[in-house]
Amino acid sequence: EGRNAEGSPLLHVAAALDSKEALGFCKFLVDEIGVDFDTITDEVGRTARQIAEGNATMSAWAKSACTFLDRYRLPKGPPIHISATCVVIKAEDTKMEEFYEERFDKHKTADSSDIGKSEFLEALQDLILVTVKNNDKNDSLADQYFKKADMDKNGRISKKEFVHFCLGEIGQNVALKLMRKNDQFKRELEGRKGLDSKYVMRVIRYHDLGEDDSVATLIVPFISYNAGNPNALKDCKPDYYRRVLVMPFGDRNLDTIYRSERPDTNAVRSIMKQVGE
Repeated sequence: EGRNAEGSPLLHVAAALDSKEALGFCKFLVDEIGVDFDTITDEVGRTARQIAEGNATMSAWAKSACTFLDRYRLPKGPPIHISATCVVIKAEDTKMEEFYEERFDKHKTADSSDIGKSEFLEALQDLILVTVKNNDKNDSLADQYFKKADMDKNGRISKKEFVHFCLGEIGQNVALKLMRKNDQFKRELEGRKGLDSKYVMRVIRYHDLGEDDSVATLIVPFISYNAGNPNALKDCKPDYYRRVLVMPFGDRNLDTIYRSERPDTNAVRSIMKQVGE
């Protein structure tokens, strides 16, 4: 790859330039030529994406470049789950701020631009950062979160403060469930209607690609490439996964808990009691 006298690759140099011409050149290098955007670093260890995201002219493009459906970055590694009807993969939602802004708007009153402690607690329960139980431990945790989110210490939480807090505490990771069968996709969406997200994992959004072959045909190769195995989904046709459910990404699932922690009967009973409550 070409580097300048200081050791920076050509793409990195262009990514630092604040101009439409430089943006066009970066798009050409990344989208048309396939120059690496995420692993090659300059002399101080920055990737081209990191440089471009800090550039006002390039930041919007840099966030979605080389992403699935123009917003999801897939880490290298195999899918979390593969079955005959679906694939579940971890992804980073580059536009997660939009979801947190929606959660903020849901809990604020129409005549206010910020939220107080009670609305903030409701939002935390909605995001499953604290439980709905009333106890000293839960109240203490809510107090800690409120103090952390209230950056200007005025006793209220602005939308900017709320989004900043959520990005720091929850992050941008989501789980993508790519589904093959339309009837199962519709049943899963229908089955979650009216259920409280405090108790049942919500669907943040969904994508139904329908007959859009221009996008659908990219799904299997994209997943296989990111799995580091071009044959990861070798038996799948390109149109198998036209429907995508987007859900919050948990730090572990029941299978991980079972295999790693080996809960005994009392632990299983306690977990099921929590589920029931």
